[in-house]
Amino acid sequence: MGSSPVDLNWNSASALWNVAHYKIVGLPMMDFYLDKAEDASLKAMLSYGIDKVLIPHVERIQNMLKEKGLETPSFYQRGKIDDHQISRCVREIVKHGLLNEMTALSNVSDNNVRNLLSDIIKDDMAQMSGIIQYKKSKNWLFDPPSI
Repeated sequence: MGSSPVDLNWNSASALWNVAHYKIVGLPMMDFYLDKAEDASLKAMLSYGIDKVLIPHVERIQNMLKEKGLETPSFYQRGKIDDHQISRCVREIVKHGLLNEMTALSNVSDNNVRNLLSDIIKDDMAQMSGIIQYKKSKNWLFDPPSI
């Protein structure tokens, strides 16, 4: 794409933003698990995953997006989990649940199972709507980058 600072297409920028966002949302849980783990090997694995994988991946994505003049998702203050972070985590959990449920529904031919999955999806969509309304009322919704 030309000489403008943005030479990523929307799909690429959005993909990078979503990957970084998902990792950032998971960081408080990883910190929580690290704090609660008792086994030294598990603690080492979690610490390595946070310090050598998760954080560097997000930083690399942030750097690439910044180089392109795009907004980046940002880290929260580590060690402090607040309502905003909790609402982000819950939204991601429900979102990924819905993705799994839709995949399951598309792979099933038994009508009883399809009906059950449809009911579950309907309930989870209502839950997602409630989460979005809550986050909107707090001005906590983030949009991926615009190009």
